[in-house]
Amino acid sequence: MSYAALAFGRHFGIQASTASATEEFSYAAFFGIVFFAPIAESLMIRACYGILSSVWRERQNFEYAIAIATLAGLLHSLVTPMWFFPVFWSFFVFVLSWLRWRQEGGKYQSLVLMAPHAVQNLLAFLMVFVMNDL
Repeated sequence: MSYAALAFGRHFGIQASTASATEEFSYAAFFGIVFFAPIAESLMIRACYGILSSVWRERQNFEYAIAIATLAGLLHSLVTPMWFFPVFWSFFVFVLSWLRWRQEGGKYQSLVLMAPHAVQNLLAFLMVFVMNDL
């Protein structure tokens, strides 16, 4: 679920084409969106990078980030087409940051990938419920 895209669309008066995002708070949805999704999607990003780096030799981080972000955007847009662009941009930033951190040999590589994703999902999740109360 892309609560960020849902909140962004609502801000500009655009409703999602499907009723895929629940509008009632649940702890399961909160846990899934804020904790599970960043962990699972980070593992998928690492797997995609592993596959791409074995197929595409000697590519720039920018190219890997574009490819992985496009895939993430396409998968998220299967639910609602308007989710492609916000998801593409956020995953592009997440992947590029992670690849740069990884290249420098920094510790906590997984945390660099998961933490911004979790914060973005938390803020978007909260925005959806705050906007419902207005």
